[in-house]
Amino acid sequence: MKKYISGLVLSVFLTGTALAAGVSGAVSTVDGDTVTVEVKEKAGWLKKGAQVKVQGSPAKVTATGEGKYTLKCTKGSGLKAGDAVTITKGADNMQGC
Repeated sequence: MKKYISGLVLSVFLTGTALAAGVSGAVSTVDGDTVTVEVKEKAGWLKKGAQVKVQGSPAKVTATGEGKYTLKCTKGSGLKAGDAVTITKGADNMQGC
C-alpha cells in the first residue's frame, strides 16, 4: 500500500512539474511592448488570447504563426532580439460578481 501511495504522489508531482515547465524560444523582434518569439516545440495552451508569463512578467498572446508567437508584454521593451526566453502558462483571470 505504501508503494502504491508513494508512486501516485510521485506521478502527480512529475505531471505538475511537466505542465509548469513552459516553452523555450528566442526573441526575433521587439517593437515597444510587442515581442515576437520563435519556438521549436508547440504547447496546446499557447493560443491567441492566452494569458502567459515571459521571463516571469505577465503577457498576452496576440498572434500565432508557424513556430512564432507575438506577445504583448509588460516588460517587452527590456528584451532584445536574440534573447533566450521561457513562456509559461499565466494565471487564468477569474470573473466574479
